[in-house]
Amino acid sequence: MSEVIWDHIHEMSLDHALNSFDQRDANINKQKRSATRDVQSCLDNNPNVAVHKTLFQFDFITEEVEKQVVESIEESRTPNKPR
Repeated sequence: MSEVIWDHIHEMSLDHALNSFDQRDANINKQKRSATRDVQSCLDNNPNVAVHKTLFQFDFITEEVEKQVVESIEESRTPNKPR
């Protein structure tokens, strides 16, 4: 069984601290985007809440969220080799 080592927040190295908080920041931004999409979908598609749209004001919607970076990978095709 492998052992997982966790650095204590008050003792971790600078590199580990920066990586750790950078990952948390990215996860928080992903959760904000997801929650914003869920609220918008609810408002657009749920007739039970449609008349109460003004009640759906949450901090995660009004806060600036980093744009999601999507990498495009072009597909390369190689001709089939004859057998």
